Amino acid sequence: MGSSKKQTVSYWYHPFFQLALHEGPFDKLLKIRGGDVDAWVGELTASGSITVDAPNLWGGDEKEGGIQGTFDVMFGEMDAEPNVFFQTAMGPDPSNHNGVALLQFNSGRYGAGNPYPKAISVLTERIYEGWLDDVCWYPEKAKIVFESFDLPYDGIWAYQVEAPGSTADYSSADYDHSGWATGPGGFGSNVPPGSTLAIGTFVGGLIGRAVWIRREITFFGELTLAVFHDDGAWLWVDGVPVEMESLQYFHSRATVNVLGKVTVALKVLDGIPAGSTNIFAGIAMEGQGSEFIGMNPAHVIYDSLTNLQGEPIASIDEASFTAAADRLYLEGFGICTKYNHAQETIEQFRQRILDLIGAECSRYNGRWYLDLIRELSPAEIDALPILTDDDILDWQEDPTNRDDAVNQVAVKWFDPDTKQSRITPHVHALAAINTLGCVNPEVREYPEVPYEALANRLALRDLHNKSTPTRRFNQTTNRKPYNWRKGHAFRLQSPKRGIADMVCRVADIDRGTLQSGAIRLVAVQDIFAMPATVYVTGEPSVPAPSPIPEPMAHQVLFEAPYVELAGVLSAGDLAALDADAGFILATGVKPGNGQGYALLTRPVGGEFERIGTFDWCPSAIVVEGAGYTDTGFTLAGGSLLARVEVGTAALWGSELVRVVALDLVTGAAEFGRGVGDTVAVKHAPGERIYFFDAWAATDQVEYATAETVEAKLLPRTGTQERPAEDVTALEVTLGQRAARPYPPAKFRINGLSDPEAVVGDVVATWAHRDRVAQADQLFDAEVDSVGPEAGTTYTLRAYLNDALADEQTGITGTTATWVPEGAGLARVEVVAVRDGLESWQAQVREFSVGAPLLAEDDSVVTTETDQPIIME
Repeated sequence: MGSSKKQTVSYWYHPFFQLALHEGPFDKLLKIRGGDVDAWVGELTASGSITVDAPNLWGGDEKEGGIQGTFDVMFGEMDAEPNVFFQTAMGPDPSNHNGVALLQFNSGRYGAGNPYPKAISVLTERIYEGWLDDVCWYPEKAKIVFESFDLPYDGIWAYQVEAPGSTADYSSADYDHSGWATGPGGFGSNVPPGSTLAIGTFVGGLIGRAVWIRREITFFGELTLAVFHDDGAWLWVDGVPVEMESLQYFHSRATVNVLGKVTVALKVLDGIPAGSTNIFAGIAMEGQGSEFIGMNPAHVIYDSLTNLQGEPIASIDEASFTAAADRLYLEGFGICTKYNHAQETIEQFRQRILDLIGAECSRYNGRWYLDLIRELSPAEIDALPILTDDDILDWQEDPTNRDDAVNQVAVKWFDPDTKQSRITPHVHALAAINTLGCVNPEVREYPEVPYEALANRLALRDLHNKSTPTRRFNQTTNRKPYNWRKGHAFRLQSPKRGIADMVCRVADIDRGTLQSGAIRLVAVQDIFAMPATVYVTGEPSVPAPSPIPEPMAHQVLFEAPYVELAGVLSAGDLAALDADAGFILATGVKPGNGQGYALLTRPVGGEFERIGTFDWCPSAIVVEGAGYTDTGFTLAGGSLLARVEVGTAALWGSELVRVVALDLVTGAAEFGRGVGDTVAVKHAPGERIYFFDAWAATDQVEYATAETVEAKLLPRTGTQERPAEDVTALEVTLGQRAARPYPPAKFRINGLSDPEAVVGDVVATWAHRDRVAQADQLFDAEVDSVGPEAGTTYTLRAYLNDALADEQTGITGTTATWVPEGAGLARVEVVAVRDGLESWQAQVREFSVGAPLLAEDDSVVTTETDQPIIME
């Protein structure tokens, strides 16, 4: 017999290698990867050894082996001792490689069967170590965390139980709930019907009893909250009311963007708006992110100046760097990068970070400043310094080329989790594409960005920058801009050159010498302040228009409806609001020029008080007329319609409507009719609509019923305001609007929304509405019943030839019948009544009743009872 013999298929490799990672010291070693596969995952926080036992990492003996052996990790301390294994294998190492982070593999098994060894890589973290003098600047904001978030409804919450009628409000982000009891959710006495939830903390049910739960979380990105509630529920994130989408009676959902630490608060009321004595409150939260951290870019720039460039700490402007760090922290703008001095200078490295975050770092008066370039508020724009024609000695404008404007942007970023470059979905500027006639794409590379949510935000930022035509000016000026620095904003007012008022940024500045007295200034138009830019039209020889703003032709003043108060007041404040209290809302449409308006108010007989400045309201003309149930229209003569958001309210005559859809190109619009405390009414063609929901002004004064309030809206430009004596006052008398029950909806007469004639009995039908249950939600007039609000009844009044023919009160259902006695013109009105208050508006229909037949000559005479009869 022959003998068997083992056959050698391949060999394991036993290399010794040492890799220089980067400058040291650093905070943590988090991963060791071989061939982009994790060989070791953990946290090593000081120099030491790691044993890796992964012989099958790349397929084991049958394929390409794996890793078995010891890694020595040197964190790069300046007082590091020589590595013992290195001295044994290679001899004395006089340098000890102090100041350099090293990874060393000590001749274990590293791969098999492949003559090309797989690459080794590591993931390290450096936030707090390696600073100048070993002191991290502003450590509280140095680290920015990106993580996934998953909190089941039975997580631990702080909770408080309030007795029926309590007006306590715990929604504020600043409220300290540390003294509350804690327990697992859900909180209640019975789980919602049909659910698989469970009671985590028992709370007995009682009509009107409230359960508050609160919890602090930290997250960056989009967070979905599943809210389980029996019965009524109100949700706040960091003190801001959050609108919830109702999935079932006991189950709602909300999605919010979270940037950092926030407080989530939920209030549930038993039996409100309806229900039995069962209560339940619980929230499950889920957010997707990366499980990594990033460094605050302000800290990266600070370190590049002090540690790498050798600038003294005293030369850093602490205030500007701190403000930038705070803003970047709130934005969740963490980055992952390193400086490689062999590939770029320290100035190039710093500029790379500045371009990423949109900032300028400049030296002025012996100090280094960090200025973020961000959107300016109207108040900030008003406070900017102004450069005028009198200050400009020489002028040159670089031509603007719109033919190659980028209109599609994607961002390429680096995912540390997968060690791969990824690209975001493209974002488009549709208007710019239509103007250019084709797509002009660009992919921006930001390898410093470690998570997709930030990359998507940067894609939108860069799309706006690239697709918006901007202007660039080279100017020689007097000494006025001497103390300006790169990135600073100012207002350019140069009517001689066709610019009335434009916000610009300093791109470069050469302060020259005191002897010459001239300053060279390169300025670019600030696209973040586009709404504040006004261009002067016409030839240069035409005198510039007067800076005094034009009169405001379209403006309204009205009492705030309940739906608006429910959107801005906390549940506690709303419940505590006196029935006689009311607030005013004012809004105005932009005239030919202006940057907003100032609001002045007073009770009649008092003195006007200046409230503040506000922005214009989007508005347009509705081309078509409207019946009671029409929803599709065409808008013309629009002003600022790009500001309109779907789902918000608009004022159309006396009627509130909900914006369902709006096409900015064609002007096609769809409205949900008769929302809030109003009813659908007929409209003549050409009526104006005000999209006031996010653009209304108020003085926040609580007025009493029957009190008359006057308001003046004074249009403003950058430097001028229309005199108050030139503006006619608007006037409104308060009428308990917010306290009144909502009128009935889905109104029909004998099944018709707008009958011309009715023969026989008149049958009116309608649907309930409930202002408390609806809160800040906008329900269209044709939606089925909601409610009714507790204690609500209806009153029907029927008129025949303008005389009251029938009045039916105390109706609790949704129908009533009137039997006309005679013929003629009829008018039926139905109002809701609660606590002696009628609804703000009534459902009204006019039609003819009876069945008179005309004679052949169509002549009609009347009897002494004014009833039509037939001529025989």
